[in-house]
Amino acid sequence: MTTNDSRSSKVLIKEAELLNASNDFIYKFFKETTKYSTEIDEIIEGKLLLKNDPFLDIVLAQYCQHNDTIFKLFTMAIQSNNLALKLACLSNESFAGSSDSIPTALFDENKWDDCPLLLDWFRSISYSEIEILFSNKSIDRYWLESLLDCNNEFWKILTEDQQKYIIRSLCKNPVIKDRDVGFFIDGQSEYDHKKLFYTIWSLPNKLPTTIQYASALSNLLQETAFIRSSFDAVQAANRWNIVDERESTKDTKLLLNNYEVIRFYLYKNVIKDFYGDDCSNKEHFDNADIAYRCCAYSLLKNITIDDMNSIVSKDGALAAEYLVLNDNLWILEETREALQSLCYEADRKDPMGISCCTNSFWLREEEMKKLHPKWFIEKIFDESNDDDKLLNVGTMREFLKELKEDATVGIVNISKIFGKELFKIGLILYAILATVLLILFW
Repeated sequence: MTTNDSRSSKVLIKEAELLNASNDFIYKFFKETTKYSTEIDEIIEGKLLLKNDPFLDIVLAQYCQHNDTIFKLFTMAIQSNNLALKLACLSNESFAGSSDSIPTALFDENKWDDCPLLLDWFRSISYSEIEILFSNKSIDRYWLESLLDCNNEFWKILTEDQQKYIIRSLCKNPVIKDRDVGFFIDGQSEYDHKKLFYTIWSLPNKLPTTIQYASALSNLLQETAFIRSSFDAVQAANRWNIVDERESTKDTKLLLNNYEVIRFYLYKNVIKDFYGDDCSNKEHFDNADIAYRCCAYSLLKNITIDDMNSIVSKDGALAAEYLVLNDNLWILEETREALQSLCYEADRKDPMGISCCTNSFWLREEEMKKLHPKWFIEKIFDESNDDDKLLNVGTMREFLKELKEDATVGIVNISKIFGKELFKIGLILYAILATVLLILFW
């Protein structure tokens, strides 16, 4: 048990300040206090709890940093059926990265996989609780990985609607959008970080292939497309090769449906191995699956202008939309101009007048200018001259910079050389002058 003798003076001062402060001051302090602050301890949080103030309970539920506090608050919320207090506890992000994260920290148990209280609460979880919990970056990753394995007791007690809502809520969680894997001291640490993504990418082989699951899963795969594990992507895609009966075959296809979006992201595991293979392009472009072709349009490296014309002739505005996503087509000015023309033509030929390829091109152009400004450097030389094709404002700046550096080095070297020579000349002239004076006045 912590005693006053073992507590720092800073904590004791902060305790006296908070216990006599207004609710507004306490709220602001906890909201702005960083995680693992040394200014507060479980005793301060406990004494604030004893005030039995509903406002302070909500504040502590959102921002407290100690397991004992959040456990007491969540227990109180369950016993009083206080939904707002439960949601506040589930939104607490102070436990991110700790051994007991949300929802494990809400229960006084050592292991979440042997916690009947946690299971009892989860059995009656509401949709609002699902949304708050699964969008919380402090969620227990190990518990989440086990849940998404789809073979444990927690997943099995959920209804299909709840399962789909969990997948949709996960799309809002910063944890699955974090592309920075950071620094890992060993391979095990890196694997632990990526395991959640590997679990997510196992879902296409486990979830039912209904249109409702397709809608939820397509969004989740899109958010986590930057990390995938090794698996048979073609086999997984075949599970989702289902016709969406809601689509009309008579209308111009402008978007992939949810089944096709899932296959699109699964095919990335296949097409990524063909980067730069010119001879294999035709094989990709002739594939019977539109999702596969769109994946190829957005990824392949060596797509020519003739390829682009053929692609858009075959798949129309949909093909143009996915060509716009291909980074490789933005490197050269000539392919950018060809892509812009194709987008314009695709919009013009759309019989329904709802195609937005040109807008997609402009938005993507702004994005690429920020990501790769050197690709858009203005040309200032005659492009009819083969030598001038290699020169632009950027390359001229580099050339002049190098020339300036070379000139500077040259001048320094010359000055060094002349400095040495001038010193020698000075000695010679001094010797001659001395000789002349001796001759005249001896």
